[in-house]
Amino acid sequence: MKSIGESRWAAYAAFVWMVSSVVWHIGMGVVADDDVADGGPWGYTAYIAYDSLIIIMSIVGAVLCLATVRPWGDRLSRRTVLAPIAIGSVLLIVRGVPGLIENIFVLTGITPRGFLGVVDDSVETPSTTEVWQGVAINAYFFVGAILLVPATINYFRRTRAAVRVEEDVTG
Repeated sequence: MKSIGESRWAAYAAFVWMVSSVVWHIGMGVVADDDVADGGPWGYTAYIAYDSLIIIMSIVGAVLCLATVRPWGDRLSRRTVLAPIAIGSVLLIVRGVPGLIENIFVLTGITPRGFLGVVDDSVETPSTTEVWQGVAINAYFFVGAILLVPATINYFRRTRAAVRVEEDVTG
C-alpha cells in the first residue's frame, strides 16, 4: 500500500477540479448575470478582467498539478511548480473554509443574515435559493482545497526527498 507521499490521485483530482474551474469561469464570462451585465458594482470590463485572471490561474494550476506527477514535470524547477500550487492551496483554504463556516451559521440560524448581517442591519436575510447557492459555491472551493493541499504536500515530500538524495550524491 502506498503512503500519502507516494499517492498521485490527489494531483489528478486537483487537475480535474482546475479544468472544471476553467469551464465554470468561461461560462460565467459568456453568460454574465444581470448584476454584471447591467454594470454591477465594478462594471462588465472589470468583471471580465477578474474572470480572465481566474481562468489563467486555473489553466496554470491544471498544468502544474499534472507536472507534479508526470515525467515531463521533472524538467521544471521545484520552485516553479511548488510556489504556485502552495499559493493556490492557501487561496482555496481562505476562500472555502470561512464561506462554509458562514453557511453553517446561516443554516443553523445562529447568524441568519451571515457574518456581515451581524454588524450591518441593512443586510437582508438571504432567500433559500441564495443560501444554497452559497453552500454550493463555498463547498466547491473547499473541495478544491481538499484536493490541492494533498497534491501540494505529496509533491513537496517527493521532491524534498529527491533534493536530499542529490545533496548526498554531490556531497
